[in-house]
Amino acid sequence: MRYRESTINFGATLHESPAVWVAPLSFRKAYSPSNRERRTYQRRSCYVLTDPAYTIDTKDLPVGALLPFDLRDPSGRLVHKAGLPITDNLLRRLRSMGVATVTVRGEMGSDSLESLPRPSFDPALIAEIHRRLDATVEVLTKTFRDLHNAAIIDITLLRNCIRSLTTHSRREAPAILSIIAHKAVGACAELAQAIAERSARLAFVSSVCGIGMGLGHESILNIGIASMLADVSHLRHADWYDERLRLRPEVTTTDGYLQHSVESAQLIAESTRVDYEIVETISQLQEIGDGSGVPLGIPSSLMLDNAKIVQIADIYLQLADPQLQDEPYFESDVLGYLIHQAGKGRFDREIVRGLIQTLSMYPVGAMVRLSDDSLAVVVQANPNNPFQPIVRTLESGGRVIDLSVSSLFIQGPAATASKPRKRISKQMLDVELWRPQVSLDQLQPN
Repeated sequence: MRYRESTINFGATLHESPAVWVAPLSFRKAYSPSNRERRTYQRRSCYVLTDPAYTIDTKDLPVGALLPFDLRDPSGRLVHKAGLPITDNLLRRLRSMGVATVTVRGEMGSDSLESLPRPSFDPALIAEIHRRLDATVEVLTKTFRDLHNAAIIDITLLRNCIRSLTTHSRREAPAILSIIAHKAVGACAELAQAIAERSARLAFVSSVCGIGMGLGHESILNIGIASMLADVSHLRHADWYDERLRLRPEVTTTDGYLQHSVESAQLIAESTRVDYEIVETISQLQEIGDGSGVPLGIPSSLMLDNAKIVQIADIYLQLADPQLQDEPYFESDVLGYLIHQAGKGRFDREIVRGLIQTLSMYPVGAMVRLSDDSLAVVVQANPNNPFQPIVRTLESGGRVIDLSVSSLFIQGPAATASKPRKRISKQMLDVELWRPQVSLDQLQPN
């Protein structure tokens, strides 16, 4: 979709005649009469494309966000170029004209909607989260290099990173998770950086899960640090990773990989002065609640709660994080899968419930299909009901609906062409998806 090839309508209010801003004449001539409809507003004739329209309130255009389409006046004169940030001057100009909404008409597919400004994402918050995440990755990359070289590390820096990452988490966790999930990650120059990128994400998800469960400050710090250092032993096994610095599925069944949590714990114990609970947490991350884990096969009753939290967050990211695989599973499917696995005793039910309560079943920014078959995007989590968020429909007018008080409900998630995701089928619910090679073997037909 090229936004400049669209008709942009501005309407003052529902009861006033809208001022119509139209696409350039050269563009309108490119469409045959069968694809357009002739209308007249305020004695001005123009062609308005009859494709679906997507409306954004001007008050929802956040200062600093990049406008994804050109704004032109009725004569075709460019007012604000696509790709430039929205400014206070632009908003004041629109208000002075009585403009209350922006309606984008044209060939806008569902994949284009991800670039529209969303009121749930304060640009200042996005910039701040990106800055903190980048700073955490930088600290972790240096820490991993030091550990690889058998140097003693300062755990205080990691504690500060956890505090920084979780500052807004109590009230903004769903939005922050979406910001982190959609943050573009460039090509990593080294394995230490690739592991640091993933470890920073894991630290955030684990920490907010602990926050959602009402854990104390010190426990949350320990959970975050354990998450950051859980995969440090991977630095000794560069051959586990492919040329894109992604873990090879076949590695996950090798003896070395099945011992990597214990190896990481030993490395941390030798190189840092950390709480014993952190070391023990890391050593238990491959254990499973029903006793089928490794290396000791201990049951849930003997596992630390912190280890259970990091483990569930790790599996959630492994299956749902678009940075870790080209076509991840839908987040809601992953959470449903964890609920199913918890029912079988493999994971802790209360921790899975805490993760859902904190992050929401349908994350902010996710596209969903409603019971009336319309598409909508989640704009805000509902803290009182994580299964029924607040959504904005993608139809003309863009209705905002609180599903907790609506007769509508979510049928299921919807994918976009630019960021595809896949479903977890009923047949896959009993498969150990967190063990890539094992799950491939289990899914093979007999």
